[in-house]
Amino acid sequence: MLDAWQRPITLSAADEHFTLRSSGPDRMSGNADDIVIEDGYVIQGGPQPPD
Repeated sequence: MLDAWQRPITLSAADEHFTLRSSGPDRMSGNADDIVIEDGYVIQGGPQPPD
C-alpha cells in the first residue's frame, strides 16, 4: 500500500499494538511530518477523526 506521496506504508505489531506509518512528504522516517496510526487512532499527522 502506498501513501499520497507514493511512499510505502509500513505495518508493525508489538505488544498487542498495531502501527501504520507513512514517512510523509519529505520521504524520511522518524520526523514530525510522518503520519502514524496506532490501533486505529491517528497519533501523529494526517487528518484527525472527529471527537
